[in-house]
Formats: sequence, C-alpha cells, structure tokens
Amino acid sequence: MSRRWIQSTVIILVFLAGFIAVILLGADRGKTGSLNGNGVSLSEKPSWEEALAAIPDRESTTVFVTKSGTKYHLSDDCSGLTRAKEIIKTTLSAAEADGKELCKICEG
Repeated sequence: MSRRWIQSTVIILVFLAGFIAVILLGADRGKTGSLNGNGVSLSEKPSWEEALAAIPDRESTTVFVTKSGTKYHLSDDCSGLTRAKEIIKTTLSAAEADGKELCKICEG
C-alpha cells in the first residue's frame, strides 16, 4: 500500500465519521417534546438571560464594552462595536456591576 492511498483512506473515513455524527445528532431536531441529556425539551430554547445566568464563573467570562456604552458584547467583532473608538475587555460580572446589559445583536 502506498502512502497516498493510506492518506486518502484516512481522509474518507474521517469525513464519513463526521457525516454520520451530523446525521445522528440532527435526528432529534424535527421532533417536538424530545428531551436532551439534561431532561430539557429540545423545543424549549433557553433565553440569553437564562444561559448567561447559568455561567458558573462570571469573574472569568470575558465580554467587551465601551466607556460610554450601556451594553456589553460577547465578541469584540460584534457589529454593535463598529463605531467604537475604544473597545474595553472586561469580565461579565464587572460589566453587569456597571449596569450594562447584553447587546441585542449578540443576543441574536
């Protein structure tokens, strides 16, 4: 067996494994009332507030703010920050302590 044949075979097997995983993981999407591993209905998508409240270590979760803004952003490339002159990297707990709320764009 040549090295090229082995490489091609490995690439095909990796692709097939990924394809099968996508098929199997996506199988429950169409079902209503299905439960995920945590006993939560898949049709009930949690709000951003619930998801952020579930973050265990708010001191180490990084968010991005501006000096005069009232919002915090989950990513420094959020389109809500395009006109910002200075983007400040801070923690989620510090941003909330300053009274900042989650950006509607980041909330999606």
